[in-house]
Amino acid sequence: GVPFTEQIIQTFLNMFTREQLAESILHEGSAGCRVVEKFLKILKVVVQEPGQSFKPFLPSIISLCMEQVYPIIAERSAPDVKAELFDLLFQISHHNWRYFFKSSVLASVQRGTADEQVENEAQFSSIMQAFGQSFLQPDIHIFKQNLSHLEIRRAH
Repeated sequence: GVPFTEQIIQTFLNMFTREQLAESILHEGSAGCRVVEKFLKILKVVVQEPGQSFKPFLPSIISLCMEQVYPIIAERSAPDVKAELFDLLFQISHHNWRYFFKSSVLASVQRGTADEQVENEAQFSSIMQAFGQSFLQPDIHIFKQNLSHLEIRRAH
């Protein structure tokens, strides 16, 4: 159930140090690299989960992504991990919009205030900057994936 899943996620979040992640990711095709990819896929399922069960993990998941994994892959070719990371970041922003913006756009327009306070602004900014930086990289597949993600985000 949920408590067991929470325990497993927390164990993995604590287990991955930046050094271990770098060692795994930089050896593309290795078992360690595949473990990182699979863990990012698991986190993707977790952040898409409706309800509040896994919401307390969002700060830790975003921290793992932006402070541990992203610096390792930002300037390197790690296409599989990079694709999974950006897909996870998209899922975080798409399914957990309220984590960053407490009220809906419609509610703020009805109140006559378009300037909504961004919660967790540093995390939101770092995610958006990562997307922006991805467009400057030579990997056309990541470019296409992220452009598609932002288009979906804009449409909703």
